[in-house]
Amino acid sequence: MTDRQPQQEQGLVDNRSGNVEGAYEDIRDSTTGQAGSAWVNADKQEQQLLAYYDQLHNDDRYVEEHKSRLAWAKYDEMEEKINTAKARTKDLLLENAKAYRRQAIPTPDGAGLMTKDTDKLLLGQNERARIVSKLDRLDRSATGPMKPNHGALMREEYGRGMDLGGREGMEKNRGVIQAADEFGIPLDSIVDGFRKPRHHDMVRMAQENEMKVQYIGSSLKEPPFAHPERTRLRGRTGASAAAVRALHSSQQIQPITPVPDNVTVVGESQAQGSEAHIERGTLPKGTKGTSRGEGKAKE
Repeated sequence: MTDRQPQQEQGLVDNRSGNVEGAYEDIRDSTTGQAGSAWVNADKQEQQLLAYYDQLHNDDRYVEEHKSRLAWAKYDEMEEKINTAKARTKDLLLENAKAYRRQAIPTPDGAGLMTKDTDKLLLGQNERARIVSKLDRLDRSATGPMKPNHGALMREEYGRGMDLGGREGMEKNRGVIQAADEFGIPLDSIVDGFRKPRHHDMVRMAQENEMKVQYIGSSLKEPPFAHPERTRLRGRTGASAAAVRALHSSQQIQPITPVPDNVTVVGESQAQGSEAHIERGTLPKGTKGTSRGEGKAKE
């Protein structure tokens, strides 16, 4: 991620309150780079879908059922594309925020935070181990109910790195950053006192990008027409969705009552849903039954 000038997105957030100001379009249009392009593209596709709904609604050539089929087909076609575009926009905004927060970390003059140099990384890990060991000794030697202030010690170590400067100071600061992450101490609480105005600008820009994510909707408006399949199911019962669910449950196969071995069953199997009857004279004595269209079977 390349560095950016803070002036690119100034005016969106009030530094005193952190409140986002302006209409949705102003907030979106203030976003630059790939994130801004992705956001505009996602909104454009969604607006095209909504315009299609309106076009169908006002088209007198089609009956409601046909409009419903067309609208839901378009929705199914566009849903994944639009949601993917929105998700990409959010990812890009969060990537921007992460990059700005890295740039908001003060470092000694002439030293950079990011490095792939194995020797520098190893020196930073050694500094982390030294600081962690120092914190452990502080914990063991502590007396009374109050816990040692780890943040204060880390700020002290970070200040030494800033004063030392150069490569050696940067390795010390890199070790503090790693130790803070290990102990769960917010980095801002350690480095904020060493920031200059340009670092505060980067913090503001990171906050702006993080808050913009909240303005991107996660749902897509469905067509203003009843879904064809739901309509078909309701049409079978002439009732509500609850009745549709009841219809499915009532269609479950009912258990079949066993028939005595000495009884002859005439007709199709009950499991196939057709009626069957028992011939008179085949029932055991003392058993009552009915045949189709007749009363009780005679003994």
